[in-house]
Amino acid sequence: MKKTIAMMGISLVATGTAAAAPQVSPFVEVAIYRVKQPKLHPVLLKDMMQDVKAMPGFISSIHLRSMAEPDLFADISLWEGINVTRTAKSVGNSFLDESSELKVFGYFQSASSITELEQFLQSGAVIELAAYSVKDITIQEKSRPGVYLELQNSSSFYAGMPLSSVKANEGYVDFITWSSQQAAEETAAKIMAMPEHQAFFQNTAEMALFDFFTVYDQNGLLK
Repeated sequence: MKKTIAMMGISLVATGTAAAAPQVSPFVEVAIYRVKQPKLHPVLLKDMMQDVKAMPGFISSIHLRSMAEPDLFADISLWEGINVTRTAKSVGNSFLDESSELKVFGYFQSASSITELEQFLQSGAVIELAAYSVKDITIQEKSRPGVYLELQNSSSFYAGMPLSSVKANEGYVDFITWSSQQAAEETAAKIMAMPEHQAFFQNTAEMALFDFFTVYDQNGLLK
């Protein structure tokens, strides 16, 4: 099945009283990589996660496997602070250097009201991951809200975290969960055909990675 260009969401701002303290979004570590021994990888990851979970600031993680390419994996982890994630990076790189080819690695933040990975774990769901850069950040910021609102009109859309790199001009990641790959592609085709969203799709500069995944593990517990 032909893949569509990825769609980037925009955050939903949480509402509350004027006196409520602002909610701090966690840092999101994204690692997407190929492994040389895909059958052994889940066991190796389980062992590594024992060290990662012991680090201060670790919140939670989910671990994904590509539906089309059995050797392509992704780890999505939430952390309380950027200093902690630098420590986690050293552990992750040590593990990755021995067994894989790193495709995407970075730290991101989202203004989304979604702050828990459990919302991406619905039974039978597939997860879209896309890592890309844009031609114009201003266009990206202006066009994201309309695209994300359009996504919510689809019953096949479950949840999404629009991620922006913590480093300026270092790209974006779509992290979206759908009822199925077919539903995701059909929704994308409809939105891409809408004139009001052309600016968003035409603003993509380089697509570093785009694929659909399923969850095979949560927090190193091998579901």
